[in-house]
Amino acid sequence: MVSNFVKRSSYLAALINLGNLQLSNDNFESARHNYLEALKQDKNTDPILRNLCILEYNSGNKLQAKEYFNRMSDKTLLKKANPIIYSELLNIGE
Repeated sequence: MVSNFVKRSSYLAALINLGNLQLSNDNFESARHNYLEALKQDKNTDPILRNLCILEYNSGNKLQAKEYFNRMSDKTLLKKANPIIYSELLNIGE
């Protein structure tokens, strides 16, 4: 029997992976939906917030990207993934 934890973890991973695929294809609305659903499952997940930063930045919503950036506890995740977005978000509002 599969535990609820395993099922929830698998569902969370599926949402994130689907969002990643959609983001790579510039399907911002669908990716946003899946990342936000994943965030409801696990509110302390910096990789989801990092992906939302990249998504919002690439879709022109820099202020929303900054909000997600501010919620990240480990901002180096964004720096490693995209140093340009990281640098620009550091300077927004300062």
